[in-house]
Amino acid sequence: MIFISIVISLILEKTTDVNQALRRFNWLDRYLQSLQPVFTKFYSNAYFVLAIAVLVPVLVLALIYAIVGHWFFGLTGLVLSLFVLVYCLGPRSLVTEFKAYLAAKDKGDKDAAHHLGEQLAEEVVPNNGAALTRAVTRALFIQAHDRLFAVVFWFSIFGIWGAVIYRMVALLRNCDMAHISKKDDDEIPVVDNGRVAVAAQKIKTILDWVPVRVVSLMFMLVGNFIAVLPISLGHLKSGVNANEQVITDSGMAALGISTDEDTSDTASEASASDDVQDENQQAMSLIERAMVAWVVIIALITIGKVIF
Repeated sequence: MIFISIVISLILEKTTDVNQALRRFNWLDRYLQSLQPVFTKFYSNAYFVLAIAVLVPVLVLALIYAIVGHWFFGLTGLVLSLFVLVYCLGPRSLVTEFKAYLAAKDKGDKDAAHHLGEQLAEEVVPNNGAALTRAVTRALFIQAHDRLFAVVFWFSIFGIWGAVIYRMVALLRNCDMAHISKKDDDEIPVVDNGRVAVAAQKIKTILDWVPVRVVSLMFMLVGNFIAVLPISLGHLKSGVNANEQVITDSGMAALGISTDEDTSDTASEASASDDVQDENQQAMSLIERAMVAWVVIIALITIGKVIF
């Protein structure tokens, strides 16, 4: 069931825009407001508040699954698992955003390409062709992990519960709880502005530690094995603060790009190089190959469980 859900969801993610239309998290603010009495009682412990906010949807989903999961010989369970996984990917479609970015570049619309590149990178990047290309390449690796690989990893380990927990933690990193953080009588903050977001960020880095290094191994298998090997092995004992460096360095090395390379120093060469102009597409191709390799490994594990 897990393997089938992963395959179907990734096919839908690659070939359609339906997934993005289904992913609406505007219910999150209302949900957090409904838990305000609980937050008020435990306002001093951001991690406890975070645990409540994350686990309530998991418990509701567990109840639904317990009731309908075995209907029609388990078909409803498969449908529910597929829906949850599709919903937890993203939430924005990496494929759709990347296609829009490439289209803008192909049209020569530098302003649009820069805007879409910043959207992918989720940070301010230089409005320079080479610098933008490099920033988007690095962003693709990070976003592919956060939107796809990590969700699939935790889904493959813990099923729909793993996917929901990871996505909720990731969403709560960016949730400003200040607007629901006042007691009615004495104006004491339920959660100091940003404390839950900080707690969620710390938990996410812990959740990311294993999948980041698995993705690094996948990049090694489908990319430049010799270049990625020392990076993957070298970071097996590194802490959670190195997660983004592991994923970007591994991806760049898999493409044959030195991680010591300074974009600003190579800007003039990059702008004239067809290889670097195709760097973003090569990065996306690497991501897709890595995901295929991951799915194949999951399939082999699934078959092994059935046989043995």
